[in-house]
Amino acid sequence: ILRWGTHIMKRLIVLFGHSECGKSQTLNLLSSLIQSKGGAPMSPPIVCYGDRLETFRYNDQIISICPGGDNVDIIKHNFAYAYAQHADILITASRSRGNGPTYINDEATKQGITIEWYKKSNECHLSLITQKLCNKEFAEVILKTL
Repeated sequence: ILRWGTHIMKRLIVLFGHSECGKSQTLNLLSSLIQSKGGAPMSPPIVCYGDRLETFRYNDQIISICPGGDNVDIIKHNFAYAYAQHADILITASRSRGNGPTYINDEATKQGITIEWYKKSNECHLSLITQKLCNKEFAEVILKTL
């Protein structure tokens, strides 16, 4: 198990789905919700591969949110970022296919991290406003698990 002193990451929340289904938008909304509920930023956000990686102290936990997950290199970077932040929980996106989900499963198994998979999809024929509302509701669902 990868330890930072006595610290061990406990949970991994993965929002997965096909491209352009709102994974990153949902996780960005989750970051905003955490801040609005009193989550304290642990450090300034960093931009990596076009996405904003952020870490918060919320409900006595350190939570890293990494909205990118288009390929395995981005996902590897998300894990490295969360480990460096001493996160209790990593919340990341992943495509449904490719090497990303395999890497996530392998890393979680190797480190003894519990994974929670949430499937995200973009329903056909929804207006942009309705899709944004769905993303917000999904972010609220994840927030309740924290």
